[in-house]
Amino acid sequence: MPHYSDILTNKTLSRIIKRYLGKDFVIPEEYIKLFTTVNEQFNHQDNDRLLIERTMDISGQELRQANEKLRAESEQSKLILKKLRESLSALNEYDESFLDADIVTVADILRTQIERRILAEQKADLLHAYSQQIIDTSIDAVICSDEFGFITDWNKTAEGLFGWKKKEVIGLKLVETVIPKRFAPIVARAIDTYRNKRETYLIGKPLELTAVNKDGDVFPIELSISAICTEKGYLFTSFVRDISERKKSESQLIEAKLAAESANRAKSAFLSSMSHELRTPLNAVIGFSQLLMKDSDIPSNKREYIEMMYNSANHLLDMINDVLDISKIEAGKMELSFDAMDVESILNETKTTFGSRCKSKGINFEILCESNVPRFLYGDAKRLRQILFNIVGNAVKFTNHGSIAITVSLDGYTKTDKPIIRFKISDTGRGIPQEQIKTIFEPFKQVTGMHSEGTGLGLAICKKIVMLMDGEIGLQSEVGKGSTFTIIVPLSVATIHKSDSNENSLLTYKLQHDRSYKVIIADDIENNRALLNLSLSQIGFTCFEAVNGKQAVELFVEHKADLMILDIQMPIMNGVDAMKQIRTLPEGATVPIIAVSASGFGYLRDNLLRDGFNAYIRKPFREQQLLDTIEQVSTITFERSIEYLEKTSEEQYNANKVLNIVRFIQSLPAEKQQELIQAIEVQNFSEVQDIVSTLGDISSEYQPAVTNLLHIVETYDYSLLIELTNQLLT
Repeated sequence: MPHYSDILTNKTLSRIIKRYLGKDFVIPEEYIKLFTTVNEQFNHQDNDRLLIERTMDISGQELRQANEKLRAESEQSKLILKKLRESLSALNEYDESFLDADIVTVADILRTQIERRILAEQKADLLHAYSQQIIDTSIDAVICSDEFGFITDWNKTAEGLFGWKKKEVIGLKLVETVIPKRFAPIVARAIDTYRNKRETYLIGKPLELTAVNKDGDVFPIELSISAICTEKGYLFTSFVRDISERKKSESQLIEAKLAAESANRAKSAFLSSMSHELRTPLNAVIGFSQLLMKDSDIPSNKREYIEMMYNSANHLLDMINDVLDISKIEAGKMELSFDAMDVESILNETKTTFGSRCKSKGINFEILCESNVPRFLYGDAKRLRQILFNIVGNAVKFTNHGSIAITVSLDGYTKTDKPIIRFKISDTGRGIPQEQIKTIFEPFKQVTGMHSEGTGLGLAICKKIVMLMDGEIGLQSEVGKGSTFTIIVPLSVATIHKSDSNENSLLTYKLQHDRSYKVIIADDIENNRALLNLSLSQIGFTCFEAVNGKQAVELFVEHKADLMILDIQMPIMNGVDAMKQIRTLPEGATVPIIAVSASGFGYLRDNLLRDGFNAYIRKPFREQQLLDTIEQVSTITFERSIEYLEKTSEEQYNANKVLNIVRFIQSLPAEKQQELIQAIEVQNFSEVQDIVSTLGDISSEYQPAVTNLLHIVETYDYSLLIELTNQLLT
């Protein structure tokens, strides 16, 4: 959305927007045409006023010049008459012939002077008539007054605006007619100041004031005053415009802004509610799927069903994250995280992710990166990967024969010597009708007649991300022949060091002490309680279940638990109130209490920690995330161990990627491990990127692991995702 200063050229309108809507106001796209029309109307009115002011200035100058000329001619006529009188008084000194000649000369001069005076007076009359015509036909009310504030002229627009006839107000003072009583002293002082010092803030500057009509009704006006110097003193010309409609529009703009803000708040509340309602059942689906995948007694054919269930749940999370992503973009809260990225690695990940699917469909998948394209560039690897995976994923989905190709080339340099990189993704799929190409990048738009499992947000998100990168995205397509997406983005050259590791390991946890710890689990959803109970009981915890906060408090009083896990939204008594009541008990002041919630917004965590919780976990969460959180907030500790595995060929390559990610996560502090693994678990792209961006300088040893981590989570590479999840949960 453009900033108002990019659209509005009228200073008065810009000043109004800044005053009422703020200096950072951006114009929603649906209101750009309205604001442009209002801006043009303001410009037209200002041009009319300036024309009148210039005309009045010119007319005043010409009148002064005519008066000066008449004064000079009058002086000359006096000299001539004096000469004539002198001549007549001395008739006896001249002969008769000379006297006749002198009289004739004087008569000619007098005739000439009289003719000139008549012409000057006629010209002055024409100028006055012209000025009066301009004043009378002005769309603004024009009021002329002398330097003492007495009205000397009053046009027809003023009559209609104020209700006073011209003959009624001539000779009256402004402060007695159109100026409200509370402003009368201010105007009077301003006139006196200008008369004495020739300066005042009222002259030459448009001002917004209030005026009063004959009936006593007060209304808003815009006032502009010019001053003209005459023989009799200064003449003030006031141009008055009724801005009642403008003020009404301003009020409507403010109301529209408030309504938009209210709508945004409602949308945020809806998204929060939607996220909570969807993530709550997904917590059970994903959690139990993970537990079942660890069960070696389950036959391989049934394990495939479990993996399908797990993948479907994560696909639903993908669509939830799409909605949250587009909302973040619309709110202007999405930010790119620039860092060194390996273009070759991103392309290889794309090939690995979609290669098997293309092979199974008999599609040839090729990637060509020209040799002059820098391998390491400075940009947002996560978002670039998201763009490529979205477009290639669509290509694979809608291409049944032929080929898909990615071509990366150097398209020149910017003025600051940034390489301009062109990504071209072509396919021989169904193609897109021409009439739908213009809308394909709009949110929730899908190609008619093409079944899709997505939200219709993918390409809209891609376009917004490319725009944030100062790039461009375009599409050429023909039905039955295929499509070509072209992405052009400026990216700086970066330096990065790559280190590979072939170590294969599996992370496992167990309690460090043999004693049994008591934990209270409070959640109104039975599946959620059962999941936590099963996970913790297998490790050795003694679990007590409560269906609301009131029962949780009663259980704590009875059993003096070592740990409490409270859901936030519960009937009778919610988790926050239960926590606060427990904190008032002698044993409850120090007991670790962990909050769990399905809310998708980060601000909830800060509020809960401020209220008194020791930690916060968002549903759905993994077993490892829960255990790491318990270790962080309590004296309960776990032993970590690594099991080494043997794999070969492609399995070895993929396993190495996963295990390097595990090693990278192991190297982080416990809190960061918890946050990062949670984000991976729910496949929250933004959260993974945000967490990684806060880690500071990452060792070159773990750079490939970071790249692979982002790739697996963002692309839903189900085989690697399952392997990563299993190893993290084991």
